[in-house]
Amino acid sequence: MIRVTLKRETSNNKRSILDKQIIDDYYLLVIYEIERGEAIENIEIMLKEYESREMYLECAGIYKAIDHIKFFAIYELIIRLCLDEQTDNIKINYDKREY
Repeated sequence: MIRVTLKRETSNNKRSILDKQIIDDYYLLVIYEIERGEAIENIEIMLKEYESREMYLECAGIYKAIDHIKFFAIYELIIRLCLDEQTDNIKINYDKREY
């Protein structure tokens, strides 16, 4: 006999989908604003405002976007600095401990 189970939508499941939608909307909004030239400092001020209003889902989306933007900015710097000819010849010796 084959047992078939269907996933029922509960109120918690619907709420988590709505929560994820809010987080994703604010994430995309911040990414859009940064692409248009908005300074990260202004976005961080907006994040503090939302925190003071206890709008935590919106804060999660804003924080996620700021975190990704900072990560990719650092990544871009590392790529640009490491593609220099001088860094192509760096050799790291893991056997020798230097303190």
